[in-house]
This record gives sequence, C-alpha cells and structure tokens, in this order.
Amino acid sequence: MLLKFVIINWGDEELKPEVAQALDWKPPTNAFEDNGYLTLLGIEAPAEMNAKKVGTKTLKTELAHFASIQKTHKESPAIEQNSVEIQEYIDWKDSRCNYIKQASCVDFYLKQGEAKLIALMASQDRLSARFKAIKQSKNYIEVMPPMISAQIPKYSPLVNASELTRIQAILDISEGHLEQGVSRFAENATFSRKMLRESNSLISHMVAINMMQQDTRILSELMNKFPAIVKEHSGQLMPVLETISTPEYKFNKAFLQAINCQLPMINNMRYATASEFAGEKTNFIQKSWMRLGFQPNATLNLFNAQANDVIKLAELDAAQYSADKAHYLAMQKQNRDVVDYRLLTQKNPVGRILASISVPEYDKYIERQYDLDGYIYMVNFQLTTILNKLEIKKLGLHDPYKKLMQYDVNSGVLTFAGRQPSSANFNKSNIYQVKLH
Repeated sequence: MLLKFVIINWGDEELKPEVAQALDWKPPTNAFEDNGYLTLLGIEAPAEMNAKKVGTKTLKTELAHFASIQKTHKESPAIEQNSVEIQEYIDWKDSRCNYIKQASCVDFYLKQGEAKLIALMASQDRLSARFKAIKQSKNYIEVMPPMISAQIPKYSPLVNASELTRIQAILDISEGHLEQGVSRFAENATFSRKMLRESNSLISHMVAINMMQQDTRILSELMNKFPAIVKEHSGQLMPVLETISTPEYKFNKAFLQAINCQLPMINNMRYATASEFAGEKTNFIQKSWMRLGFQPNATLNLFNAQANDVIKLAELDAAQYSADKAHYLAMQKQNRDVVDYRLLTQKNPVGRILASISVPEYDKYIERQYDLDGYIYMVNFQLTTILNKLEIKKLGLHDPYKKLMQYDVNSGVLTFAGRQPSSANFNKSNIYQVKLH
C-alpha cells in the first residue's frame, strides 16, 4: 500500500498556462489615473486630509506588500492603515431606514420631516463630498492584489453615502422639484450599476447588488407615491431599470478574483519546510506523507478547474442555471467526499483535501443577482403601466427562472418568489412585490 502511494504520487503535473498567467498578477496600468476607487480606500480620512492621496498611499503600500510576498513566498498579516488617517463617521442608524423593518422607506423618511433630514445630511457633508468625488472620477477600477491579507475598502460608508443621496432625492421630489430629484436619483443608481459592472471582488459585487436593490425599491415606492416622475421623466429612469443579465454584469470577474486569491497561497506552500507544511508536532512519517501527498501544480490546476465550473454556472441565464444547479451541487458533494480510505490510493490527496474545503456556496451569490434582475423587471413593468396608463386585468409575466409571477387583481400587487432572502426586502423576505395600481 505504501509503495503504491509513493509510486502514484511521484512527480507533479505541468502547470496549465492559464494558471501560470493568474499567478503572474500585475495591477492595471491605469490604476492611479483619476480612479474613484482610490478615494474609496481613503474615504475615512479626516476632513483636513485628501482622501484620494490617502487611498493612493494605501494602495501603493498594498502593492509593495504583494511584491514582498512574491519574493519571500510567505504571506505576512495585513498592514494596518495609519490611525491618523482614519476618522470614523457619526453613526446615523436611528435616522436611516431599516429596509427589513420598514414597509416603505419613502414614507419613513417623509415622516421624519424636512428639517430633521436636512440636519442629518449636513452632519454628513464630509462623507457626501467623498462620495461625489468617487462618482465624478473618470474611472472606477478596483485594484485588489490576489492575497488573503488584501486590504478591503470600507464599504459601509459608501453604502450610507448612497442612502443619503436617495434621501435628498426623496426630499426634492416631495417638494415638487421633480427634475432635480429624478436627476439626483438616476445619477446615484447609475453609479450602483457601474460598481456592479466594474466589480472585481466577491464582496464589492454583493455590496453593489444590495445598493441596486435599495435603488430599485426606493424607485418603486417613489413611483407609487409620485407617479408624475414617470410621466415627466421616464427617459431618465428607464436606463436604471435595464436588465443585469447581460455579460458585463456577470459574476465572472468576482469569482475569478476569489479563486485567484487562493492560488498564490497554494503556490507558496511548495516553498514551505516540512515543519511549516505539516506542523511542528507532527512526526517524521506524517510530515513525509503530507509532503509527498501534495503536488503544487496539480493542486493549482484543480483549483483552477473548480473556478471554471463556477464561472460556467454564473454565465448561464437563470432558467438554465436552475437546470444545471443540481449537477453542480452533486459535484461539490463529490469533491467534499474525497476524505476517505482512497487517500492512500489516489494522487495528490493533500491537494484534493484543500480543494474540497475551499469552495463556498457560490450558488447563493448567483441567485441573489438573478432575484434582483427579476425585481428590476417588475419595477420596469410598473413604470410602463404608469407611463402608458395600462388597465391590468390579467398578467402572464415570468420571473428569471421562467416561473409565472403572481398577480392579485384586487390588490394590484405583482409578486414573485426569489431564491434567496434579502436584507433590502421588508422582513428580509425572498418575496418581491410591486404595486401596479
């Protein structure tokens, strides 16, 4: 048995060209050219500091950290940002709509009154100015070196700044300044879509999905309360209700970056000593088994193959995805079940174990985007019914998964059941509703 294990695991695979290319990561050439992402990296800088300069310094430090890892093959802990460059924002959660608890965020804000909302926005002028700078930048290019210790931007201030803009748009519209309010809303929603389109990481992609769902919900509530915005400014609203099922909005880049962060970690294991690899307390036989049972190239190729499976799944439309999901989940289960007696009879057992525990439940992320696309479709239809003064008696609309949406003629509510609960939905539900009359 032992001899067979040695023979099977003697020698490694050739590294696939696409894996070698992924390991040779380099930052985009225009990373420092009027890039709003730099301001995001420095968004918490004190008022007297230039947020973009702070973010530029942060990114350059990150890139130097990454370059050092390439030489030492050891990933040191993340480098903390200098405390003098951080001034956290006042928490205004009591004045912010809780999308889970409030049936209507538009009503929630209007009940607070103009004076309170204006005072709130004045208290957040530093955040609003930084958000404006991010939106007005020529580029928005996320630059995250593929390392586990990569600096993650502070997305919560960005999400809050987007909500402040929605509040101002609600105030504008409620006071009769329709053109100003719609323009403000549309610009804000356009940035949410841009962020989704340009996202290079899983976390930013999901943040953008959440921002877009909040945009879509607020717009639906505004159209119900102030239908004049549709009759007078539909041209500005229609672009922010276009489908996100097209290739430029897919998860591919985000999934690829998540996998590519793991590749250098796996690659660096080839340079580890036996004790670093297996642990100080393991004996000689255990260390030898783990070292012999790990082929770095084969493991890297396996990680890349798993990434391609996920990317292929994410490229499908929602209906085809539903048909292929069961097969994908069965493959995941099969990968997780490799930890058995076959470890002594198959090649690269340590690498296969690493691969079996490395793939999160990507299907849940994918479904959140399909659900959002269905919601956008519903709100787009809501706009159409107001614009064309449609009298609706029966509907035959389908959700992204090709199931019939439900329409209650008496209440005028159009509904579909998404696959995942959402924090941008009332009661954190997976049920999406739009009132058509």
